[in-house]
Amino acid sequence: MFMLLVFFTQLILPLTGQDQKSRFEAGPVFTATTLNYVLDYKLRLAGGRFTWNAMPRLSAEGSVLTNFSVPNTVTARDGGRAISAQFGPKFDMWRFRNLSVFLKFDSGFLTFSRTLRGIIAPDFHVVSERKVYPDVDFGGGLQIRVSHRLSLRGDFSDFLVFYRQAKVQDDLAGVTSVLPPYSQHNGSISASLLLRF
Repeated sequence: MFMLLVFFTQLILPLTGQDQKSRFEAGPVFTATTLNYVLDYKLRLAGGRFTWNAMPRLSAEGSVLTNFSVPNTVTARDGGRAISAQFGPKFDMWRFRNLSVFLKFDSGFLTFSRTLRGIIAPDFHVVSERKVYPDVDFGGGLQIRVSHRLSLRGDFSDFLVFYRQAKVQDDLAGVTSVLPPYSQHNGSISASLLLRF
């Protein structure tokens, strides 16, 4: 209850350090995420971010990222090219002249282009398929204003992925394995360069 009170109080207070005009921001973003269900597996993504500063402290943003180096490993959960798309609000808790501290809550999806579906008879070849998982990314960070038009931003968040049930058919061994659905918390950091216009 106290956090909600602080949130709405901050939302209606006037800004003291930065201009209050609504502005758009866009630029490249680079993200590193540790997917904990595979030991020491790092998902490195790059893409773009777009932000609309709808109110002095409240923004709507979206980002689309992909991995440019596709790993050779394939599992029933991941493999191939990864694409992440997220959208959600960003709330500036404290804003100073050249610095802002923010919270964010994004949701979207994470998809892998080549996950293991099975080893199929009669020639026992490996079959893969695309998997799409919903996700939630919540956390915060710092945005440093280098100039009137240029900002540097760093995000630290909990990247929560909701994995669906997966079936792997192995005709060579004559069994079909079923992996139950589950959710996994993952640590994520990102850096971006934003141009304001």
